[in-house]
Amino acid sequence: MRSEFTNETPVPISPGAPSTVTSRIAVSGLGDAVVEDVDVTVDIDHSWTGDLMLSVLNPSGQRVV
Repeated sequence: MRSEFTNETPVPISPGAPSTVTSRIAVSGLGDAVVEDVDVTVDIDHSWTGDLMLSVLNPSGQRVV
């Protein structure tokens, strides 16, 4: 079974001091399915992309950079 979830709401990234910006994606309707693979695609427009660090945080708090 393949499912796709998106969030297309723009989130501004401050050009100032380092900060955390969050963009949530609601995942539902999977029941007891076991997740075997996750593919994440982002579209970011920022002057200094080398200054960015992206991570995915699961509901139990595990972070993958």
